[in-house]
Amino acid sequence: MLKLYSTLFLLAAMLLCNSMATAQTQLRIVVRSGAGDREVPLEAIQKIAFSAEGITLHTTEPNATPTLYAYDDVASIVFTEQPTAISTPTMRTEGALSYMDGVLSSRHAGTQRAAIYSADGRLLWANTQWDGRPITTEWLDRGVYIFRSDNQTLKFSRQ
Repeated sequence: MLKLYSTLFLLAAMLLCNSMATAQTQLRIVVRSGAGDREVPLEAIQKIAFSAEGITLHTTEPNATPTLYAYDDVASIVFTEQPTAISTPTMRTEGALSYMDGVLSSRHAGTQRAAIYSADGRLLWANTQWDGRPITTEWLDRGVYIFRSDNQTLKFSRQ
């Protein structure tokens, strides 16, 4: 019985970690004023405050004072990803839906409604009479998406 619970625990841990091939570990602020880019590890950021004067970055770095960036000087703020040791699965299946090597498919027979949504809920593709033929996802940018077909939903990650 203990062996069964151990196996189930390991399987659950693998499923929870299956979409973590990269982790956002750096905040990069690109400043126009010639000071150059500033990269700060996320764990060193205590607070980011937005005020009428600009963006103030509070860090936990030794001897650091909050840094104010005027809105006009900030070209961009980007969270960069660093590879982790956890590999991305090449196949994901949920019910009759599956995602493998950049292709969405269904084992469901007959026509059905299907749609692909971005992680923020925007409709990117839809077909009210989808016949289950494979859908390539190479036109999608890297990110997390939701594929819905009739009453089934599959979350997948485009690498």
